[in-house]
Amino acid sequence: MPIISVNHLSLSLGDRVLFDDLSFAVEPGERVGLVGANGAGKTTLLRLLAGQGGPTPDSGSVRLDPRAAMGYLEQEASCPDGRLSGGERTRAALNRALDGHPALLLMDEPTNHLDLAGVSQLIDRLHQADCALLIVSHDRYLLDCTVDRILELENGRITEYAGGYSDYRDEKARRFSEQMHRYQEDQKRLNALREDIASMRRRAETAHRKSTQAVSSGLKMGEKEKKRARAKKMDKKVKSDIKRMERLMVTSQARPEREKEVYFHIEGEARHGKRMLEARGLGKSFGARTLFRDADFTLCRGDHVALYGGNGSGKTTLCNILMGSESYEGELWLSPTARPHLLEQDFAAYAQKKTVLAFLTEKLGRLDGAQRSALYNLGLSARHMDQPLQSLSYGEKMRLKLAVPILQKEDFLILDEPTNHLDLPTREQLEETLSAYNGTLIVISHDVYLLRRLCTRVLYLHDERIQPYACDFSRFMEEELSLES
Repeated sequence: MPIISVNHLSLSLGDRVLFDDLSFAVEPGERVGLVGANGAGKTTLLRLLAGQGGPTPDSGSVRLDPRAAMGYLEQEASCPDGRLSGGERTRAALNRALDGHPALLLMDEPTNHLDLAGVSQLIDRLHQADCALLIVSHDRYLLDCTVDRILELENGRITEYAGGYSDYRDEKARRFSEQMHRYQEDQKRLNALREDIASMRRRAETAHRKSTQAVSSGLKMGEKEKKRARAKKMDKKVKSDIKRMERLMVTSQARPEREKEVYFHIEGEARHGKRMLEARGLGKSFGARTLFRDADFTLCRGDHVALYGGNGSGKTTLCNILMGSESYEGELWLSPTARPHLLEQDFAAYAQKKTVLAFLTEKLGRLDGAQRSALYNLGLSARHMDQPLQSLSYGEKMRLKLAVPILQKEDFLILDEPTNHLDLPTREQLEETLSAYNGTLIVISHDVYLLRRLCTRVLYLHDERIQPYACDFSRFMEEELSLES
């Protein structure tokens, strides 16, 4: 018997259909990932399943096994102790949820605010947990390591895929290719049938015209009747082919829809000189607590660097030092032509009533046509421009954050958890763009796939040190962290 089952669930918000006849179930012990684009309704669905309120469905039902306890870890995990970090709050909330011995644990973006070590600990904890899981996540590493089935929420409907995230992406691509092939073959048959019908119509018209012409001398009696019969036979064939074409149009493969694509294009301005920055004996302490000391490292233009370390190791503090907003010990040289842009993790600046357009105008001045086109390609259309910042979803806020350095053509980006709250297709497109970025990148992220794709150097913060590694992140994972890449 399923722990929870969704039966023909439908929900509309105004003119927008959020769910359309959704049906699925989670069995005891199953590990299921729920994925979908930003705004597809994943969090709304999870809250409905958890009985946390929200809009009332138009139809359908959610049935929970009355004997089964349920745990729920919401996206922004709360904790009575406000002194805890985001990662600590997440771990505390997970402990509370598992202490209730749930038969089903619902989790909404559980790796937000966790570093890679925290993600690995979470994965180990979930492997040990004796319960079914339904996880909403954009963390591909987590999904690959924990789930054996993917539910994709797209256009109001659920599609199921066996396996983890990588299996899901491969299978989705295979299905799309297969559907596109069937569509193209059906279109070929339809086009051939249309040509046959057009040709037969022309021949029938000719036959009808000839059947009305006077019979010339020497022809046999009844020749006109034969021509009329031949023309009628052609008419009948045309009607038969039209019916056949109509049936084929009904049964043929519809053109499969491609995933909605987001187009990033970041082009840093070309600058001269090799070194971007150099640190000698760099250190930072807060009272008796030392984050790092005696750090020596150099970054060159075009380096793509992973800034890796545990929660509280000083990653964000180091970024603030590079931005000139934090004091330090030792020496730090920054190229006079360097113009670092920090993409911060928090959204405090976006909890405002001002509109998106007003925000962008303050940052960039009057927007021209090319900039508006770039915003549209980022998924920020004309309808977003008049929305208050505080009304945007987390994914939309992150896209807005990314829009500023993109439009300013920055050549030195410091990215603090840039993929948080971005849906999976947007993460993959961002990776594609940043991998071709010719500027300098420093990336703080727990997104293993992002770091493996982008970073060819590592600065490892641990044991009050900043240790540089001249290797890519995959090799660093294997050799230093003893994790399979």
